[in-house]
Amino acid sequence: MRRRLVALSALAAVLTGCAAQPSPEAQAYAEHAIALMDDGLFATGDGWSDAKQRAEARIAAADDISETYDTLRSLARLAGGAHSVFLDPDEAAASETRADELETPTVAASDGIGTLTLPAFNSGDDDLVRAYRDAALTPLDSADVDCGWIVDLRGNVGGNMFPMLAAVAPLLPDGPAVLLREPEGGDEVTAVVDGDLILPGGDVLASGTAYRWRGSVAVLTDAGTASAAEAVRVGFAGRAETRVFGVRTAGVPTGNVTHELDDGAMLVLTTSRMVDRDGRVYDSRIAPDEVTDRGEAPSRAAAWLAGACGR
Repeated sequence: MRRRLVALSALAAVLTGCAAQPSPEAQAYAEHAIALMDDGLFATGDGWSDAKQRAEARIAAADDISETYDTLRSLARLAGGAHSVFLDPDEAAASETRADELETPTVAASDGIGTLTLPAFNSGDDDLVRAYRDAALTPLDSADVDCGWIVDLRGNVGGNMFPMLAAVAPLLPDGPAVLLREPEGGDEVTAVVDGDLILPGGDVLASGTAYRWRGSVAVLTDAGTASAAEAVRVGFAGRAETRVFGVRTAGVPTGNVTHELDDGAMLVLTTSRMVDRDGRVYDSRIAPDEVTDRGEAPSRAAAWLAGACGR
């Protein structure tokens, strides 16, 4: 019996020595991600401080970076709201639009009315941004349009708002198009100047076309119009001779900042709200001017455009 007890004690010592220990690397990784979340739209007050403390307590036992993911995922939603997300490395890779799956805008015209359809796009790759933008801008000038344009945002779940806004820039007036307002009141302004899109900081997404449209524009939205597509919707707010048809948008008209972490994961954090050229702040689903069933929206828009140009 004594020999058996000694053997069991030795086995326990071996197992204890092999037990996973909290990882300083995982701890540092999570602390860095949580520090980034302090810039989130809702990362304020005692509630946020308490949530961080609870998260840090859970993460303290992690023996691998991957064990922090669920905690960071929950905390990101608290920090930035429904538009914020933590993506693990596999999810982050899958979220990016690749060249072999790029869906570009389309332009069609009938009876003097043009339709520009903008699909979702989520990439910062310069070549893909240009391909997306040019697919819209190149045919604008040659389209047989003399009555009005329809901009179709239905089903566009968003991504990168800048190439989408560049695609419609020739249809927008000069001046601020979309402002991103942070809680302390600072604005990042995306503007149009002579058909070119001027990004916050001054970089230019040039239109490359002399085409400008000052006449009537109809915009189509549905419950799938989200994020960057809502930015395009906001860009047309306050524009003269413009009317929106469809139903309310998805309700995430906010600006995100994307942080890539050391292991390839991404923190997509909401830090600002969208503001239109007239100073209206958006923070929920955006209503159309005319509520219209999804299937009827194009014909209703075309009828309004035809009436606006006297047909």
